[in-house]
Amino acid sequence: MENFILRTEELSDEQVKELYVATEEDEKIIEKLQSQSPVVLVGSRGMGKSFLFRMAQLRLKEKINEEKIFPVYVTFRSVPLLQTGNMQQFQLWMLNKICTTIIRELKKQGYIIGKNWNFGRISEENTAYTNGIESLIEINNQFENSWKTPGIEINTSFVPTIDDIMDIIEDICDELDFKRIVVFIDEAAHVFIPEQQRQFFSMFRELRSSQLKCNASVYPGATFYGSTFEPIHDAVFVDLRRNIRDENYVRDMKQMVLNQIKDSTTQKRLLEKGEQFTVLAYASSGNPRILLKSVVRADNFRTKNIENVFREFYRNEIWSEHSQLVDKFPANVEYIDWGRKFIEG
Repeated sequence: MENFILRTEELSDEQVKELYVATEEDEKIIEKLQSQSPVVLVGSRGMGKSFLFRMAQLRLKEKINEEKIFPVYVTFRSVPLLQTGNMQQFQLWMLNKICTTIIRELKKQGYIIGKNWNFGRISEENTAYTNGIESLIEINNQFENSWKTPGIEINTSFVPTIDDIMDIIEDICDELDFKRIVVFIDEAAHVFIPEQQRQFFSMFRELRSSQLKCNASVYPGATFYGSTFEPIHDAVFVDLRRNIRDENYVRDMKQMVLNQIKDSTTQKRLLEKGEQFTVLAYASSGNPRILLKSVVRADNFRTKNIENVFREFYRNEIWSEHSQLVDKFPANVEYIDWGRKFIEG
């Protein structure tokens, strides 16, 4: 069996487009991600949140000349390395990361030429408020290497505030004739500790205007939104689920697997073993990563191999991960144990 690519960050833009299966529900989600209202995409690990973010970003890129909407993809996956002196510095790191990513993407796409930018203009002119993007990148590097010197205070005097970023966005949109900038914040709240999650959603709430829209991805049931962010009022919440009762469920899940298989013999084998694949598709509960992993273990789809998938992968590996949730979320032990007993039953 071929080696599947299991994580979106390992895919090029072309691969994302090649592997995408346009299900009806996923198309609706992508449409909402491209709309003007902020979206919080809620989904379990491996469901494809990052993939849909990338796909929505690519769709906006392809029609940027017509729609005048500039998409930017931001990831906070390096947050475990941060050892900031205080929570205010953590918020400044997030703002700096978003700002530098926007500027770098503009430079990458050829909308900004040269090294300098400033809060009032994006031209090459030097003013009292002009900072080279290299300065902000260096601050990012200091934050992300702070684990080497825990507790150190980093000089953040050059980092733009929320108001500064809103001014920058307004100037960029006016000068480049953009309708708005859409920021896809991936690997966000679910890699943060609870207090960092509250800080993030406090910032997320403020980063919005007619010219700026942010999306974020989170895990269900394990996200702390804080007291200032109100889910009902401050964002559109979208659940990423795949209904196993949908008439096209097995067909769509099979296509997701087939899109990653290059060998014709392997494709033929999968198509011939439709009943065995259907069992694995339903067992995955609509999670593409789980399905891909189980298909690899099934190999030639013989009955014995299918049984081993459930015995070794589901009953051993997945249950082991489930048990570790007790250590990660001790306050939810009662629910974690209940969920395990329910699934086992």
